[in-house]
Amino acid sequence: MIDIWSETAVATEERRMWALALEVQESLGVPTPANAVADYTREIDNIDFASIAAREKITGHDVAARKAEFDALAGHSLAHRGFTSRDNTDNMEQLRIMSSLLHVQRRTCAILHRLHQKSSLWKQVDVCGRSHRQPGQVTTYGKRMATIAGEFFYACKALDHLIEDYVYRGFYGAMGTGQDLKALLESEELL
Repeated sequence: MIDIWSETAVATEERRMWALALEVQESLGVPTPANAVADYTREIDNIDFASIAAREKITGHDVAARKAEFDALAGHSLAHRGFTSRDNTDNMEQLRIMSSLLHVQRRTCAILHRLHQKSSLWKQVDVCGRSHRQPGQVTTYGKRMATIAGEFFYACKALDHLIEDYVYRGFYGAMGTGQDLKALLESEELL
């Protein structure tokens, strides 16, 4: 999870998105200098946070500073073309959220497996059950583990539904009209 939300991962994924968007724009016929996609792709991992911070002091804008740094490294001024800062920040955050949800989902499967193993292993181990902080009926440790596993299973199903139904914002600008991309692509059909 730390890797997903690290400053380096955030900057790298943003640059990947800009390079991929440029490649898609080029494939849709948006005029793009030869080798521009390759020039940006080559610089994705070349991140100098001190230089970006210095640019941000001048621009007063975090996305503009990161864009200016990436453009300077690639030798073009095409990163972020057709996007607003909100397109950039919202979509990048949504990708990190989805990556985090998938990470948690993988972990929950492992936990469910372990709970199943332990409940089977301890199915004959008697314990005193408790109710309202008082001793209750005799049960087994395996039964208690199975109950926990059952509740956890339903939580996992809810997580699965969240992942399945997650809606990405898309690239529609700060006002939701998509005007920047429409102007760039000279088409409303492509959005």
